[in-house]
Amino acid sequence: MRPLTEISDGTIVGDYRVLRYIASGQWGSVYAARRLGTGDDVALKMLPSALLTPAQRAEFLDREERFGRGARHAHLIRTIDAFTLPDGTVALVMELARTDLRRVLEAGPADPRILRELWQALSYMHAEGWVHGDLKPANVLIAEDGSVRVGDFGLAAQIEGTHGYTPGLGTQDYLPPEWWDQGLDSRGVITRPATDVWAFGVIAHEVLTGGMHPFPGATPAARAGAIREYAADPGQLRLAPAIPPPWPEIIRDCLRPGHAERLAATRDLGARMAGAPAATGTATPIRRTGFAIAAALSALLLGASTAPAPAETEPDTAEKSEKVKTPAPGELRPGGEVPAQYRTVIAEAAHSCPKPAVTPALIAGMLRVESNFDPAKRSPQTDEYGIAMWTPTVFAGWAPKHPDRTASVFDADDSIRAMGAFLCYLVDTVGYLPGDQQLLIASAYRVGGKRVRKANGVPPETTAYTSKIKTKTIEYGY
Repeated sequence: MRPLTEISDGTIVGDYRVLRYIASGQWGSVYAARRLGTGDDVALKMLPSALLTPAQRAEFLDREERFGRGARHAHLIRTIDAFTLPDGTVALVMELARTDLRRVLEAGPADPRILRELWQALSYMHAEGWVHGDLKPANVLIAEDGSVRVGDFGLAAQIEGTHGYTPGLGTQDYLPPEWWDQGLDSRGVITRPATDVWAFGVIAHEVLTGGMHPFPGATPAARAGAIREYAADPGQLRLAPAIPPPWPEIIRDCLRPGHAERLAATRDLGARMAGAPAATGTATPIRRTGFAIAAALSALLLGASTAPAPAETEPDTAEKSEKVKTPAPGELRPGGEVPAQYRTVIAEAAHSCPKPAVTPALIAGMLRVESNFDPAKRSPQTDEYGIAMWTPTVFAGWAPKHPDRTASVFDADDSIRAMGAFLCYLVDTVGYLPGDQQLLIASAYRVGGKRVRKANGVPPETTAYTSKIKTKTIEYGY
């Protein structure tokens, strides 16, 4: 497909030099670019003024910027900048990814690790009060290190109560049954976190089968019809027989016809996936290609097909021999004392913070020292409760926001996520002091940042406490 916004290689756009054209879709074109001065490689997403009404342009910018710029999760693409050119073309500057899941699946079944990281990103979005709204393989991007990045927030919706509103747009293959029965009013179409859960179930089936959709049909319209028939008369969902346990049960729960039962059945999905096999016997390693797919590519497509620009590829031997990378320092080792049911949320809480000091091993070590991983622990004398031993008034300031309930200190997921957010904040308040940054923020968690700053380091009264945490952090992490 020809670029909708034709820009020659080497052209300066704002503070960026265009390197090459990547792809186009219904709404615009994507280019790889490099920031002048810093040399950082980015993706430029160009939305021509002729294809967007002023209201549409404002809506896309608002959605992409409000969530994309505020996203603080390791598995979400970040919006770096946004500006308007003199001719009215909108330029969004995004992180640049290596490829997308759609291309990975062309080689066959993929590693289920992709699904775990994708779920972590969705869980973060939902906890922050957002629905992605257009989840599909083209929006699941793969970074240079092989990790997942979710992009395309052009159809993201902010939840108001139990649901939000999104334009009446989407990709048929990944829309849930209820989407087809809802009317479109001035606010758009109702969307819920369950919309993303359904799309995740479809993607999970595709990841484990190499791109096979769980519903029959030769076209998206035919498959959408099969989805509606299934919702009207639910029977046994027939999944590919080669999918190993426990994935069939996980997929069936994600594809429950009713949005309420779908959400209820997947509340513990992160923990269930954490206990699943690390990879299937047919898993295909993520292949390297000589070009990068732009971060929010699919926001341009909205169901349209793309034809990426020709690109050089590395030799087949390089694709076939890509080595599994050693886990990053601070990631949790398998086994040990850390309970399986908390491993996913611990990792999510750490990865939601971009500060290197906040690692899964640190959070696990602190939970071990604070409560021995006991979510029901109570200390009325000090007014501290739960797995992370929160004082309720402090917890209220860091607790995750839920559309349908109030966070609780006795809910392990809530307490652990709040701990991750608070530790991330403490890096800025005490992490600049001399000494081990992890011990500084752990100490501030226990006695407050003011006390740590006054001591210009770890106060003597917390030395024994932080020493235990350091021992456990080393024990639990790589």
